[in-house]
Amino acid sequence: MKKITFLLALGLFFFANLAIAQIRILKADTSSGEVTIKNFGGATVDITNYRLCARQTYTSSGDFTGLLVSGNLNLASNAEVTVDWNTLTGGSFQSVSDLGLYLSAGAFSSAATMVDFTQWGGTSVPGRENVAVAKGIWTAGQFIIVDGSAYVYTGDGSQNGNSFWTTEDVLGIEDNVFFKDFKVYPNPTTNQFSITNNSVLNSVKIINLTGQLVKEVNHSLNEIDVSDLSNGLYFIELTSNNQKGIKRLVIR
Repeated sequence: MKKITFLLALGLFFFANLAIAQIRILKADTSSGEVTIKNFGGATVDITNYRLCARQTYTSSGDFTGLLVSGNLNLASNAEVTVDWNTLTGGSFQSVSDLGLYLSAGAFSSAATMVDFTQWGGTSVPGRENVAVAKGIWTAGQFIIVDGSAYVYTGDGSQNGNSFWTTEDVLGIEDNVFFKDFKVYPNPTTNQFSITNNSVLNSVKIINLTGQLVKEVNHSLNEIDVSDLSNGLYFIELTSNNQKGIKRLVIR
């Protein structure tokens, strides 16, 4: 009986933590101070008493109720909720900052308490990067690679790190419907890739995670050689008929 009880408790603990692991910061708007949180999991999670931390400024358990902008804090599967950081602090996020999401209780210095993390600005932040590194959801010294006013998570809920964050400005270019039929293949790739489309390409630029142009290639080439580039995530900037679009390329 004790063994069955232990296994049941262990199972409940596992599924509870699996649900928590799917709660992610979806968007941090540095202008408005609004933070959107999404439940990528399959079960409803009550985040009423969750807490935020930015540059070691903290909300307290229960603060979300007074900070609610839209949505329901009893967060259903695939639902989003937005809270207002400015209401608590009287000011917006700084241009260089981190942002951590935490459970309702426990130390902000504990990896077990942290739920999610991101940071932007590209320089050292007096924050909780070390906690996120210890939890295995961030790499030391990494920042969201593009500047902007609203940072957005683009992963599927299980994916971590700065390569799954971008800005609304870049998303607007990525979502340009003009380029929806442009296909990059194979992707991921090892040595080369091709771009299929029904329009004339004027320019193809490959940009790394630090925003540097690493290659500009002849758009008429059937296959584009990237064997000289290091493994990682890149942005392909396409120009056609005076419009720009962004595709992502993984080299491994």
